[in-house]
Amino acid sequence: MSTEQKITWTHYNYPPVLRLVHLNINELPSNRILPARLAHWSFIMMVIGFVFNTLYSFSFVFDDVSVWKPFFYSLFTGLVYSMIGGFAFYQCYRCLAINSPSTTKLYIITEAIVKVMVFYIFITCSNSSHGVMCLANDLTIFGYIFTIIESLCYLSSIALSVFAFYKIYHAIFSAAARLKSIRNRTSRK
Repeated sequence: MSTEQKITWTHYNYPPVLRLVHLNINELPSNRILPARLAHWSFIMMVIGFVFNTLYSFSFVFDDVSVWKPFFYSLFTGLVYSMIGGFAFYQCYRCLAINSPSTTKLYIITEAIVKVMVFYIFITCSNSSHGVMCLANDLTIFGYIFTIIESLCYLSSIALSVFAFYKIYHAIFSAAARLKSIRNRTSRK
């Protein structure tokens, strides 16, 4: 029985409140659970970074009510990037579950795009992000704390994603290479 038959794709359970897609990491083969968990934590750390970004931008409103613009920029950026990141994570799950070249390519492309975007947010200091470049500005202690936490969330998201990709590569491509070498040995006999 293949992995695809074990997964109940019509049982929509993720994200917890919205229930848009099916996601149960425990339905994956045992050698693919760790990469899926790493990718999931990478996505969660990215979302937590955006939550801190939005909260920090919202704190400016208390100082000056006319400064809603950075709050809406960070809220919009967080929502859009989180949706794209969620799509990339779901492609990772599908890649590990289905194991077809098209799902693997889609995962690699979407994950690369998301991590470039997260790296950009990690670095830049603008209305919609408070990356490490903001540490050079004159911030309050509150600003330094939020900027450091936000940047650490993005950095950990990138690191977890790279480690997950490494594990996914070995789970998918190493298994395919072993299978090919077994086929070559049996065909020679």
